[in-house]
Amino acid sequence: MRIEPYEDSQLYTIKSLSLRAWSPVFDSIQKAMDIEVYHSFYPDGWRVSQLNAVESVCTTADMKVWVAIDSNSTVGLVIHENQR
Repeated sequence: MRIEPYEDSQLYTIKSLSLRAWSPVFDSIQKAMDIEVYHSFYPDGWRVSQLNAVESVCTTADMKVWVAIDSNSTVGLVIHENQR
């Protein structure tokens, strides 16, 4: 496994990883919350919110994104805020 700096060409894969990773969490949240409250937080669905959040973080200069590569596939990521 290799850890490498994120490249723009990896955005689609990272978004897909994020949806798979967060799906059980959001399913659990939806079951625990009142459905109207849940929909007020995620009017377009949690997937839209999550994809926007991931893209925002990956394209923000103040964030540093590293990806894990195994067998030439992106299998994980780490994001941290750059220290000034």
